[in-house]
Amino acid sequence: MFSIHSIFLFFSIMLYNGAMKLSSYFIRRALFFIPDKLYISLRYYLTYHKFPNIINGITFDEKIHKYILYYKNELMPNLVDKYKVREYMISKGYGHMLNELYGVYDNFDDIDFSLLPEQFVLKTNHGCGFNIIIKSKTNMDIKKTKKQINRWMHINFFYYAREWVYKKIDRKIICEKYLENINYNGLNDYKILCFHGTVKRINVMYNRNTKDGLKVSIYDREWNFLPVVTDSHIKYAGNLKIPKPSCLDEMIAMVEDISSAFPFLRVDVYIVNNQIILGELTFYPSGGLLMRGPSSKNVKFGSWLQLDEINKKNS
Repeated sequence: MFSIHSIFLFFSIMLYNGAMKLSSYFIRRALFFIPDKLYISLRYYLTYHKFPNIINGITFDEKIHKYILYYKNELMPNLVDKYKVREYMISKGYGHMLNELYGVYDNFDDIDFSLLPEQFVLKTNHGCGFNIIIKSKTNMDIKKTKKQINRWMHINFFYYAREWVYKKIDRKIICEKYLENINYNGLNDYKILCFHGTVKRINVMYNRNTKDGLKVSIYDREWNFLPVVTDSHIKYAGNLKIPKPSCLDEMIAMVEDISSAFPFLRVDVYIVNNQIILGELTFYPSGGLLMRGPSSKNVKFGSWLQLDEINKKNS
């Protein structure tokens, strides 16, 4: 049990961080001494203004916190590793759904740019949002790109939300083919929420990196259009109804297959020229703070995630 002083210090640092817009990672890394359960409970409190019922909670976000703390499967770190997940996909028979890999590197200086095409994507394998799209190698600012990549390579993503699956990933730099979809503004990102091997929701993110800003359209597995209700999505709500993909059945079959071993998994894919391309796999959307909004929706999603068999002995 930690003292009131520790709790007060946590809130003071986090609030100061928000007010001064300091680096989120280095502030959170400095709080390493706070136990995981207390840390994520306080993080939850800063969003919901109440503490989560981690053991017996009924909402999706509460159950994701339980999932983080008490569900451990040795496969999970390899699935969130954007390089090692390729081995898993190949073993499941989905190697044809992987993006073309140009190279994998331990250090930025190992990259031979003369061997790369004019367009490509650089990313690291150990976190979220650590990617740089290079649309023109000729006009690329190598010094700036190196600085950003090296900064990411020094980050242990575990410290953002105490998601144990990221803690021991061997960090790599990946170079992949640049993808684009000529049908919409930018590349559509299909985020597929799968509960106990069953697809329940498909969030389609579009208009990314455009002047109109990122938008989301939400569908069920039959491709029925659904209203956006959570605060985390409402500001991105779009009116565009994305046509049902011709490969929807194939996409759902693949997602349900690779997620069948886990209580919950979000699978992100792209569709380019009717070809399904894996983006990434996520076990803990927004670190357990996804469903900000009406509690009824949070409870509904929570009812799909059954974790009754998980207890402290799993930790």
